[in-house]
Amino acid sequence: MSRRAAAIVLLILSILLIVARLRSYDEPPEWDIGTYQAIAREMLNGERLYADAWDVKPPGIFVTFATTQFFTGDGALPVYLLSVAMAIVTMFGVYSAASVAGRAAGMWAALFWAAMCFEPWTGGNLPNTEVFINACSAWAFAIWLRSRGTELSWRRAAAIGLLFAVASLYKQVAIVIPTCIGVAFLGTAVRATLARHAAKLFAAAAIVVLIWSAVLAYFAATGRGWLAWQTFFVAPRAYSGSMIGNLAASILPQNMVSKYLIFALPAMALTIIGAFGGERAAPRRAWALFAGLVVGTHLAVALPGQFHGHYYQLWFVPLAIGAGWGAAALPKRVGARRTGLAYAVGLLALLAMIVPQASWYALSGREWARRKYGDFFIAAQDSFRAVDRMLPKDETFYTWSDEAYAYALIHRRPPATALWKMHTTTGPLADWLTRRTLADLQKNPPAMIILYGEPPGPTEHPILEWTRQHYELMPDERREYFPLTLYVRRK
Repeated sequence: MSRRAAAIVLLILSILLIVARLRSYDEPPEWDIGTYQAIAREMLNGERLYADAWDVKPPGIFVTFATTQFFTGDGALPVYLLSVAMAIVTMFGVYSAASVAGRAAGMWAALFWAAMCFEPWTGGNLPNTEVFINACSAWAFAIWLRSRGTELSWRRAAAIGLLFAVASLYKQVAIVIPTCIGVAFLGTAVRATLARHAAKLFAAAAIVVLIWSAVLAYFAATGRGWLAWQTFFVAPRAYSGSMIGNLAASILPQNMVSKYLIFALPAMALTIIGAFGGERAAPRRAWALFAGLVVGTHLAVALPGQFHGHYYQLWFVPLAIGAGWGAAALPKRVGARRTGLAYAVGLLALLAMIVPQASWYALSGREWARRKYGDFFIAAQDSFRAVDRMLPKDETFYTWSDEAYAYALIHRRPPATALWKMHTTTGPLADWLTRRTLADLQKNPPAMIILYGEPPGPTEHPILEWTRQHYELMPDERREYFPLTLYVRRK
């Protein structure tokens, strides 16, 4: 395939990704996306990240959403643009990485990426932290693979370090991916070059440390040093629990080959064929680095310990590249007379991955949300919209629940620092967040406080006690506004 033909195919795939994502354009914000949008709006209104609006994620995702919302405003547009842009950027990175085995391999990898990247059950159509990590990983891996021979230049090492530093600003655990690739890289080096390779990897790691030091210095200079340290390092450790326990859980069948990856079994099969089926399309060194990518991806999914569906998006990059190499190797293995059969196998693998997703594209964005999260999610969304119609435009509400998407859904600003109830009840910052949130509520009492369910718990929590002292149940709230319980200020 010529370079021009490859460029045309990539352009067509980019257009297809733009069009495909339109179908779920108006999907209501869910928990993570809604939190990013709400905090981004607070930042644009002059509030301080973490001190005035808190979430456990590092700053990369909030800065990205704030930058995008600065130009587009709130709503579905910034979510759509970030989703599509990252899908296309990552596709080009996947193509570049897989192309070390030839343009045909790159094309196959791009096709497999396009077939996987918006997978609905993993939330692939939404710009969660994983889509940004995937973009950084795909391009860093491509830079690593495309170094001359076995030599990694200082410039490429710096680029790799920068990309993974950015990835870690979206989710700290992303740093295990380059660590594992680096171990595999050193394993491919001959003794004469080992010290030189180690020095370059050290330089890449130094860039990560330097960027994180700059981030911490910024928060310290703005009076948020302790809070940043707690948010970046202490709270995530408490959230994840035992790393050894998480790694042990990760090898259970339901986590190793998760239900979220069943649709990608054809890509897994092609990857295995490419790696172990005889003559390889990609160089042996590329497969060695790929093994590091696979191990790093497994650890990045496992270490947080929650095994949420969106975590498994991290597998899309190695699966697309591996399947691309496997599909490119098939014609060589079946022989010149059966080349058509080899291409048919690749196309059938693509089709087998696309068909399970096809029914989603007959649904509206609201029905995407219903299928993924259930009726209770839609009921909560409708209840918050009803709240919006009840409240005057200049009034606020506070929801002591984990439904932080409410603020993004109805475009109202949160009046207090803690957006998630769970953050005020568990974790090392629970007491600080409770005190800070109560101070915010006492200073500017909202017109309404919304709880999830009745009775909510824990029953002796200070925020709940304050609510019941100063607010009263809205009449008939449970009949009309399930699953929410509405409280209004006492007169």
